[in-house]
Amino acid sequence: MPITRVETSVSAGDHSVDQFRSQLFSQVHRLGFTAADGHLHTCSAEFPDGALKIGSVESTGHRINLTETEDVTLLFPQLGRIGVDLGGTNRVARAGQILALRPGDRLTSTATDAGPRFRALVLMVPIRHLAPLVEGLASTGLGASDGLWLAGAQARRLASATAEVAAGLLRAPPGRLSDRGARGMARLLHERIAEALIAAAGDDPVPGTWRSDADLVRTAIRLMRASADQRLSVADLARDLGIGPRRLQLAFQRAGQPSPRDVLANIRLQVARDRLTRPGTGSSVTDIALDCGFVHLGRFSGQYRQAYGELPSETLARARA
Repeated sequence: MPITRVETSVSAGDHSVDQFRSQLFSQVHRLGFTAADGHLHTCSAEFPDGALKIGSVESTGHRINLTETEDVTLLFPQLGRIGVDLGGTNRVARAGQILALRPGDRLTSTATDAGPRFRALVLMVPIRHLAPLVEGLASTGLGASDGLWLAGAQARRLASATAEVAAGLLRAPPGRLSDRGARGMARLLHERIAEALIAAAGDDPVPGTWRSDADLVRTAIRLMRASADQRLSVADLARDLGIGPRRLQLAFQRAGQPSPRDVLANIRLQVARDRLTRPGTGSSVTDIALDCGFVHLGRFSGQYRQAYGELPSETLARARA
């Protein structure tokens, strides 16, 4: 099933305001604007198999009363601020902040501050995909249903990955993006979300029972190599090892290794090079990069050239000559 992309626009005074249906949230009870000439524009893309939804929201300022029944919501304000009333608890997020919300009822209001527009990105992830993490975050805001701030390096990586995927999917039609490429993007975002949630909790959800860090690292690298074609994520790897991503990262650090992410990236580069030197019918650099877990194609080309001294397109052209 291909990625589904939908755009919606509504203005104050339109008859459609009372019948507004969001493409992101389960149910909208009421939509209103803070100005007589208010306007709201949304664009959303849903990944295959309902893995997640990504959307952009731009308005002159609006209020929306909604119920979300299935998805964890992650809000990324870019311009202005957004306030969320969770039935007794209020949260305000501004540009550069990330707020995670459990499913439930809420009243959301946006403001433009000094500028003419409010703008934000939104990620919607089925809670069933995050259930083990949410249970492990019982003492945090997400576990208590009053919202969880995501901050630090892991949150910044999540924001960067979200912005990259949104730029590729929301500013123009998905075009020829393959289902495998879409699933690679979804896997990357799931990995970044898991890491940011675990970092917010401040500890591992599951304690490790390995004899030594070196033993853990050797096993982890062996699994990376065995599963590289499946676009294994760091979060997936940690789960397979019976530990949390934080424990895995510390083991690599104490063993004097690059980070698990860097090791996995190098292995993926090796897999991509193998694919480029033995291309299948109709294979392109874009398809191969996405299949190997690379979302930012320019960054992939730069990393590939640094590692192998040539562009991936040059490797592919030589293989086809």
